[in-house]
Amino acid sequence: MRDAAKSILVSKGYNTGDFTMMCYGGAGPVHMWGFTQDFELADVITFPYAAAFSAFGGACAEYLHRYHMGVVITIPNGSDDEAKEKVAKDMNDAWRSLEEKAVAEMASEGIPEEDLEYRYGFYGRYMGQLESFETLLDVGTAKSAEDVDNIIAAFEEMYTNIYPDGARFPDAGYAITEVFVQAVAPKAMPEIIEHEIEGAEPPKSAYVATREVSHEGEFYDFKVWQMSELKAGNIVHGPAIIRDPMTTVIIPPKKRIEIDKYMVLHYR
Repeated sequence: MRDAAKSILVSKGYNTGDFTMMCYGGAGPVHMWGFTQDFELADVITFPYAAAFSAFGGACAEYLHRYHMGVVITIPNGSDDEAKEKVAKDMNDAWRSLEEKAVAEMASEGIPEEDLEYRYGFYGRYMGQLESFETLLDVGTAKSAEDVDNIIAAFEEMYTNIYPDGARFPDAGYAITEVFVQAVAPKAMPEIIEHEIEGAEPPKSAYVATREVSHEGEFYDFKVWQMSELKAGNIVHGPAIIRDPMTTVIIPPKKRIEIDKYMVLHYR
């Protein structure tokens, strides 16, 4: 899994040291040390509620409906303004049609039209390619040749975020295969509680026992700590285990966990 995560980032041209890895699910904190061993990252974090983090993410997600429409729109290289204005009209008409669907469906769910915000985009490719790529746009109106030029520029920017600049092929022209609208409604969001920072030393009530544990072929005395008793600001040095009814955090020798003011656990 570590190798897969590395290869995904590196293949896109990213520096792994710019990223924070979140380890969640019941087993995420158990294997966190292995996922991140010899992996240069900006930070590695997990949570007391790691086992329910996916559900937490679902609760934090926007209230959003997404609407798609297949289209057949081509923009040959060297298209004149008249041809581009036809493209603008076709895309604009498609977006307005999808907005109407969004208004009707969201209204049936009790969300008035005035509460909606929209995001726009399309799927495009160079002519001759088999795969279309999602491209988000800053605006969802197209009326002029200049607007179409901006749409093409957005595609080019997106494409060079995925592939090297040398892979671009604007001479082939462009094909737009789909347009979409995201309708977003406001919703209540959870508040992350900020805790007062306490000392680095965990409270005595958090200590459970010391156990002999085999780690990478050698036995070590691992201190065992109770997750619910740890405080913001505490530092737990390995070799150690932080236990919880929902998950287990493994801290190998020469590693540590630092708990911040939001009770996020930072693996160092």
